[in-house]
Amino acid sequence: MPFCPKCLSEYKTTINHCNDCDLDLVRELTDENRIHDISQASMIELRTFATAAEAEMIRGVLEQNDLRSMLQGETSSAGLFPAATSVSLLVDERDLEQAKELIDAYLEAEIVVEDSEVGQPEEKEKYEIERLELADRPKQTTAIVVLITVDKKELADKIAETLVTENLAACVNIVPQIESVYRWEGKICRDQELLLIVKTDLGCYLRLEAKVKELHTYTTPEIIALPITRGSVNYLSWVKSTLNL
Repeated sequence: MPFCPKCLSEYKTTINHCNDCDLDLVRELTDENRIHDISQASMIELRTFATAAEAEMIRGVLEQNDLRSMLQGETSSAGLFPAATSVSLLVDERDLEQAKELIDAYLEAEIVVEDSEVGQPEEKEKYEIERLELADRPKQTTAIVVLITVDKKELADKIAETLVTENLAACVNIVPQIESVYRWEGKICRDQELLLIVKTDLGCYLRLEAKVKELHTYTTPEIIALPITRGSVNYLSWVKSTLNL
């Protein structure tokens, strides 16, 4: 798919020029052909972290989605990840809202159990069993489920096959014959639809959303991403291994 080297928008193969930026499209974005107006960009603080390791992890999520970022703070050079008393993650001001959405979704996917939540003896015993069961599971995952509704089986098949073929989804379930009740242009509507349940990763979401919008026939298609907080280690590993991250 062609891209605009300045605004980074992805276009259909039949389009060769970005009218917004008045530039010819390129077949692939590279450091040489990408035009990023760094000189006029302001880097603003997105979030602060207690350690550089945490900041580097979050920065990696942004890099997977081609968002410019940088770390600021005093660090030491010891260890695999340098330690720091306070590290700020800065992002391009033009990408702030997009970066916030990505990081909020990523952090919501973490599994956190506070000791204060465990009170009575029976609760402690239950917690210990759950802790042992989850001992081999990852503490964090960027895996997500995306829900998409369509009106025709042909469209459902096309979207599902495209997402899997282009490594934007590991698996897509097509659920037939759902009934949707919603308000549109001031009227209550009731339609028979199909539901796509897409298993993918947060790092693929923006490209997946753009692809669905390109293929979909709705003016405002339903595209909803939900974090996966727990799951089979083997299954989640397989999901990640199939994706273009």
